[in-house]
Amino acid sequence: MRPGVLTRLDDARDDLEAEDLRLLEDVERDGYTTVAVEPDPAGSPEWEGVPAWTYTIGLAATAGNPDLVVFGMTRDAAQDFLASTMRSLAEGGEPRLETVDPGWNPELFGFGCWFYKGTDFAVLHVIADDRPAPRLDEPPARRGAPPPMPS
Repeated sequence: MRPGVLTRLDDARDDLEAEDLRLLEDVERDGYTTVAVEPDPAGSPEWEGVPAWTYTIGLAATAGNPDLVVFGMTRDAAQDFLASTMRSLAEGGEPRLETVDPGWNPELFGFGCWFYKGTDFAVLHVIADDRPAPRLDEPPARRGAPPPMPS
């Protein structure tokens, strides 16, 4: 693990729920894990039209790299896509990446905030061709606001 990166990996695990424990074990074994999120327009109608997203957790702690997020794919497709993106980056490839403003971290990456013990972690938005994707390079307009989608 990278020194200086604050995470839950060194915390006691006695009281963790199974999902939290699995997340930590995945990061220790694989160097990262993924979390898929499906927005619930019934609970927050303004999020209607925002596609599902999948993001990595743990890359800063294990590889010293920002975590990644992709929108508009099923969980399985997104996991394959993110793994392919990481391989491409390791081999010197240049996938289309955009910096995510950290103001989005509590809105979009809840488990990431839990893992990193706060909102201070970097995420890169991997732009998948021909898929609708929100703009994340500027902070949210307000707490709870959905990310702006292209017109």
